[in-house]
Amino acid sequence: MLLRCPASRRAGPGVSSDMSRKRTREVGDRENSGQFRSAKLGRAVAYESGLEHRFLQLCEASPDVTWYQEQPLMIPYTCAGTRRDYHPDVLVQLADGRRLLAELKHLFEMATALSQAKRAAAWHWCRTHGAGLLITDLSVTHTQLLQRTIPPETVAVFTARLAQSPLPWPEAHALQLSNGMSARDLTACCLRHGWTIDTTPWRLRRR
Repeated sequence: MLLRCPASRRAGPGVSSDMSRKRTREVGDRENSGQFRSAKLGRAVAYESGLEHRFLQLCEASPDVTWYQEQPLMIPYTCAGTRRDYHPDVLVQLADGRRLLAELKHLFEMATALSQAKRAAAWHWCRTHGAGLLITDLSVTHTQLLQRTIPPETVAVFTARLAQSPLPWPEAHALQLSNGMSARDLTACCLRHGWTIDTTPWRLRRR
């Protein structure tokens, strides 16, 4: 179960018992945003995406979760030389005393420069406050991707091509298929080898 992932740790003294019981920003009005009534929390819970909605429903139904808070805190970070504010998706209090900071990302979104900068900031916050970090698309976690085994010869093919120029989606996808790689494999390579996915337009590049 995702909420029992090995990334979570027992909360340390830096995490107070009453912190983050309210949103640090309002949830935006997006295509897949909405609210549901939480019996566990006794209030309306807001979400900004289908992934967030599904994860929050898991928290609501799980006996392992004591409480949870969407948009629980603000973490400053820097991306491309610009200082920004990051509001993680969910903070989860587990019944065994651990706390988990959760971020819901689609697979390729985990490999964008923005997501990787946010992940670094979140990891620092978690280490400081004795919390675990979970980044997932609800089918695989960031940690599992880092542990994924990719043939060195496949990595070498992409490394050589990326040394020439960024790869647009049609070429990256063709190279991925010709080397027998899955989307998870490609994302894992990005996370482990310093590659980045841009989404507008889609391209694969070195950092």
